[in-house]
Amino acid sequence: MTDGEEVLDLTAADPDVLILVATETGTAREAADHIADALTEIGFRAPVRDVSEVDPSALAYETQLICAVATHGEGDPCVGAVAFYDALRQSPPDLSGVGFGIVALGDTTYEHFARAGFTLRDLLQDAGGAESTEIHTVDRGLRLSQIDDVVEWAYGCAAGFARLGANRKKT
Repeated sequence: MTDGEEVLDLTAADPDVLILVATETGTAREAADHIADALTEIGFRAPVRDVSEVDPSALAYETQLICAVATHGEGDPCVGAVAFYDALRQSPPDLSGVGFGIVALGDTTYEHFARAGFTLRDLLQDAGGAESTEIHTVDRGLRLSQIDDVVEWAYGCAAGFARLGANRKKT
């Protein structure tokens, strides 16, 4: 360890992180799998599920959530995620106490780059969720350097979960 390098203390984080995926081409799933592998290596249980298989009301029972979300067309969520987004808008669960992070995938050649990820962030925050770290964007696919960035972001998200967990324990 070098001077100034921070030790990653995750003891205040819950050991479970649900990873949700919304994808058209599979790239968001690939990102989610890399995130799950990275988190598992540092002691988390990190199942990956497609948003089409999840009832948004069940998110109220989670404490930590990561979403890997691809944007479709001109800023829309993937076809398989539309019902999930609609349910969050129409009947948002109480997500107070739920920490989350978002990886938003898109293409900068489109006007609304990665908008589906930012929309989901807003929906989760409106429901009371707390963003554990800043949203991470990925442009046009998932090259090796982007995978490394996503994994580093996942470690930062885990540290954010630990900070949120420590704050929950204080109150």
